[in-house]
Amino acid sequence: MKKHIRNIPAAIVVLLCSAILANPAWAEEAKVASSSEMAPANEISDEGLVPVYPSSVAEGSYEIEAECSSSMFPIDKCTVTVEDGEFTVTLTMGGDGYLYVYPGTGEEAASVSEEEWIPFVLDEDGKQTYTFSVEALDQLTDLAAFSKRKEKWYDRVLLLHASGLPAEARTDIETVTAESAGLEDGTYLVELTLGGGKGYTAVKSPAVLEVENQEAWAEIVWGSDKYDYMIVDDMTIEAEIRDGESVFRIPVAGFDYPIPVIVDKASLGTQTELSYTLTFDSASIQASEN
Repeated sequence: MKKHIRNIPAAIVVLLCSAILANPAWAEEAKVASSSEMAPANEISDEGLVPVYPSSVAEGSYEIEAECSSSMFPIDKCTVTVEDGEFTVTLTMGGDGYLYVYPGTGEEAASVSEEEWIPFVLDEDGKQTYTFSVEALDQLTDLAAFSKRKEKWYDRVLLLHASGLPAEARTDIETVTAESAGLEDGTYLVELTLGGGKGYTAVKSPAVLEVENQEAWAEIVWGSDKYDYMIVDDMTIEAEIRDGESVFRIPVAGFDYPIPVIVDKASLGTQTELSYTLTFDSASIQASEN
């Protein structure tokens, strides 16, 4: 049985074309994924954080932590470069599901020229990387990502953590060290705050602080014996297990700013490196009675 296709009158075709040309937003919306097409977003927040701008960071390149509102946009590594008063971020991806990114919303990406889209570049390991400018760290940043399979823009939100910057890179922070604080050789107690990371864990505070030859070392006690090593300033430190707790003796380069650390958790036969920050309060330092 033959199917008959009705011809659309030319006048209607003209009207439809005119309507599309008169409403380019239709075409833009077709390129942007709706909320129902996106996986549930991860909750990320910059509450309590103060934006860090390029003027507060010394020129150079630094590896920092990047959070994304979508698990469908896996980030393996994030590097921020400061040059000529601007931040440039390079994201190394853990997948290859996207062709472009755009610093802004999906709607904004769909409305600009394709020349403004940022394509990926393969690094020496064959991983996709995207490089673009951002205004500040420690604040939520919109990023649109164009899906290779769906051929649509997906809205993402990034949070780039300034806590990963080394203390010497922050030109807006006066670093307090054991030497500048006038600490003599001996044993002290110091309050510390654990920041960042994921999951439920804690460290004991106050911590024991030892000063020798104007260098400070802190004893970090985690509330579990599942942590087997820490990485601080590229130094890998093995755990000492005491009474069901993991204990580490780590160097303290300075006080009153978040020091990035990595702790490895061994559980159920798997190893997981977790990123945290430790902030030691110089005002709380007092001599230990022990």
